[in-house]
Amino acid sequence: MELLTLDRNFQLVGTSQLPYINLQWNRKYFHCGDFSVQIVVDDYDENMRYIYSHSRPEVGMIQKVEYTTTLTGSFVQMSGFFLEGILDFKAVFPQYIGTGNIEVIARDMFTKYKEDLNVQLGDIQGLGDSIDINDSSELTSEYLGEHLYSILRTQELSYRLRYDFMSGNMYFEVWQGIDRTQEQNTNNPVTFAEGLGTMENPAVIYDDSNWRNYAVVIGTDANDTVVTVNIDRANGDIKRILLVDESGNKRDPNEQTLNQYRQSMALKGEEALWGHTKIINVEFDPIDESFFYLDDYDLGDKCDIVIQNLGMSYQSRIIEIYEVIKENMSIHTLVFGEKIPTLYEKVRT
Repeated sequence: MELLTLDRNFQLVGTSQLPYINLQWNRKYFHCGDFSVQIVVDDYDENMRYIYSHSRPEVGMIQKVEYTTTLTGSFVQMSGFFLEGILDFKAVFPQYIGTGNIEVIARDMFTKYKEDLNVQLGDIQGLGDSIDINDSSELTSEYLGEHLYSILRTQELSYRLRYDFMSGNMYFEVWQGIDRTQEQNTNNPVTFAEGLGTMENPAVIYDDSNWRNYAVVIGTDANDTVVTVNIDRANGDIKRILLVDESGNKRDPNEQTLNQYRQSMALKGEEALWGHTKIINVEFDPIDESFFYLDDYDLGDKCDIVIQNLGMSYQSRIIEIYEVIKENMSIHTLVFGEKIPTLYEKVRT
């Protein structure tokens, strides 16, 4: 992974690649990712502000610089969030109210609250379904970046700030990973299974202690009457109820109909349930012989996972990828999101 460094105006610092000792590149789908890179002190330049690579869609913002000296030499550690982190410099305030397609809403929310950020809207992708939002947000709790992630993840979408190195422009885009499961016929399927030689050393942890499948969202109508909306994901099982207090977001009859208000409450319930899912951690080492990282699968892609010894199979998105590159060795770890069980017999192994 070749790195270049840019100054505060996104101009190259030096003319050569940045030699590094240890690089950690942590990519995330539903949150802002981060990075850390260690170099020898002689390669450091105080004008360095950003880390760029032609082979990755992220740009690292240098927010922390640490200098250390040991018996083996003097080093500088640079770290920070990726470029998407600048949206958390801005707050969703004052209140946002909107109805429409979720991608259009996200783009509108970005435009309204980005203020002085020099970021343009990228091409619209035609993703997602309709939502209704009534956000009575506070400066202390709602920042633009995390708020957009929270809304978009309810439909398995994400956003990114795409930096065009040639033009020097930055674009806000809503995006979604590719469906690579065996249920579709458009893209080459990707299945991680020991029997296929695409994974090794699997470890599985199941935890439903924080799982909730039924949300009761409590709001307040214009005449101070209580309004409740129920989100039922129990599917006939015992209800695990999650109370979501939205009583502080009182309906303004000049801005919303009661039905629109209830739709916005439903979205809050969906967001809350996303934070209380079953945890099925499936960790393994991918084997880049049948499927190659970045070519056959990438962040956000939905894949099949098969654990033969347990008779388990799932569909799940890759929501985090942790890359470590050091000493001529590259390791990447995949983290999958909410697992959708599939029939074990249907998944080809």
